Amino acid sequence: MPPLSLRAPLLCAFALGLVVVGPTLADPTVWLSGSATVDTYGTWWFQWWVANAVTRGVSPFQADVLFFPWGKDLLTHTGGNLLDAAVLLPVRFALGPAIAWNLLVFTAVVTNAVAAGAWARRLGGGLAAILLAELLVGLHPFVLNELAHGRPTQALLAPLLLALAFGDDAMRTGSWRDTARSAAFLALAGWIYWYAASFGALALCVLAAGRPFGSRLRALAGIGLGSFLLCAPLVVPLALALARGEVPGLLPLEAWIAGAQDYTNAQGGGIQLATLAPSGIAVLRGARGEVSEGVVLGLAGMLVILGAPRRWIGVAVLGLAIAVGPFPFDSRNPVYLGLVAALPPFERLYWPVRAVALLATVGVVGVVLGLERVPVRWRTRVAALVGAIAIGEGAARGTLPIGRWRAEVPEAVACVSEGGGAGLVLPYGVDQVALVWQSVHGAPMLNGMAERSASLVPAGQRALRKENGWLSAVLTLPSNPRAEVAWTEAEKAGVAALGYRWVLLRPDALEEAGGRISAQSRLRATKRALLPLLGAPVLDRGDVVIYAPWGGMDACRALGEAVPPPG
Repeated sequence: MPPLSLRAPLLCAFALGLVVVGPTLADPTVWLSGSATVDTYGTWWFQWWVANAVTRGVSPFQADVLFFPWGKDLLTHTGGNLLDAAVLLPVRFALGPAIAWNLLVFTAVVTNAVAAGAWARRLGGGLAAILLAELLVGLHPFVLNELAHGRPTQALLAPLLLALAFGDDAMRTGSWRDTARSAAFLALAGWIYWYAASFGALALCVLAAGRPFGSRLRALAGIGLGSFLLCAPLVVPLALALARGEVPGLLPLEAWIAGAQDYTNAQGGGIQLATLAPSGIAVLRGARGEVSEGVVLGLAGMLVILGAPRRWIGVAVLGLAIAVGPFPFDSRNPVYLGLVAALPPFERLYWPVRAVALLATVGVVGVVLGLERVPVRWRTRVAALVGAIAIGEGAARGTLPIGRWRAEVPEAVACVSEGGGAGLVLPYGVDQVALVWQSVHGAPMLNGMAERSASLVPAGQRALRKENGWLSAVLTLPSNPRAEVAWTEAEKAGVAALGYRWVLLRPDALEEAGGRISAQSRLRATKRALLPLLGAPVLDRGDVVIYAPWGGMDACRALGEAVPPPG
């Protein structure tokens, strides 16, 4: 292929990345691509934590700084997918966390597009097909939605695309080289986000149905063994933890098999599944899953127009069948329920909608084969029309470009790190902004990721909150300053014995904690209610109030004396 044809796809992929991160380019050291959501805060924390763990020389899979002193097992709780954060470390250390974040978003779009274009080229597609494949995958609705809501890890689809591309060829030709490539990319997809590898493995099984028996058997065996060995450091410990019953928050499989639409896990926590909604995007459903007729008709139209082979149609159907969740249209979904029953890891698949990523792979094949059926003189025009529709659809959804946010943390928060010890951020359980604050002060906290979950919070902490009257009162009063509380000095001393030294109060979050009174009235009431338990604050800057119930925290006290509170 002439150099110009190779240059154009690379420029196209680069341009797509710039379009997505465009709002941050005014100042990429301050602005971050996406929006301020709970998942965004969690991803920001993961990137900080990996850097922190490497600097301290501790395992990144056991976060002792959350739910202190019990900690959080990131392998059993979240799958331990830390590869993207680890790869970003040189950029983070050299250029700062904001640029590292934006580079990850940019990289997701560009690598997805490049992988799609390379696959289209490998399938024999012309320049129009290559560029269209890049655009449809680079700006895929799933990708934009994940990036817009702070989940760049799940938007890195290039390894999945390449695993299926090489795997399909390996099952056709029996090539061991393609088998090894497929295994390597499938393992890479698993290290990034292990459900992506699970979806890819299932898709390969579907693709095998249309290939010669001998070559497909060798290819599947080679891909399976190779990817397993490469993922063994992650898969084996997780499988053992699952066998020991140490993985919390499992789906209520027995109730579902019995026909009950139960959304409560074994620990009594409520379950919200992200499934395809009438809008065609992920929506948390705590009552039932729904699927849009528009999505089904849109898929049917895509398959007819693009003309994907039957085995790829099967991949698309598989992706949708998983994505709609356990009870679409109030009926039982045998595909999703069957996978949860047959494959234990799927008992934690709270986001089945992510299986729609398989539709991106179908799109690449369909684009190439579909454009072959269009007269040569019309191919560029058809590709441009489909591309324009895709861009317009993204703009109409509000996910193109994906917007920007700032990781704003009061400067005063940093003072708690100088006093040592752990602390807690109030109001507890409102959201996960405490994770962003921890990326500045770095100290251990009672707070954690998904701190409102009955299944993901350590049993020891749940027991302490229930049995220790002082801690229970401190956590209760910000949401209900008039609550009647009872506590003893011994209970307060018991919390100190665990290593706690400070308490941070977020005035801006008090209104979210409940009640109908104004934010200022709630703040005054909360301060009055907390005074007997925490004493007078050592620092009150308006945007943060810091207490030292057990003394100390001289750095915060000095800062409070140096700069009087506003007003």
